[in-house]
Amino acid sequence: MVLDVTDRKSVQAAVHKVAEPVGEAGLWGLVNNAGIAVKAPWSVCRRS
Repeated sequence: MVLDVTDRKSVQAAVHKVAEPVGEAGLWGLVNNAGIAVKAPWSVCRRS
């Protein structure tokens, strides 16, 4: 699932998408696998 934590609508959509399958049991775990893939040599990437 793609989630933009800076966008309220994105967060609300994620809540609704997860709420139905987990039901009353609730969510007991979450894996945050955020990252950026850059297809370039590290030496040419800007570091800011």
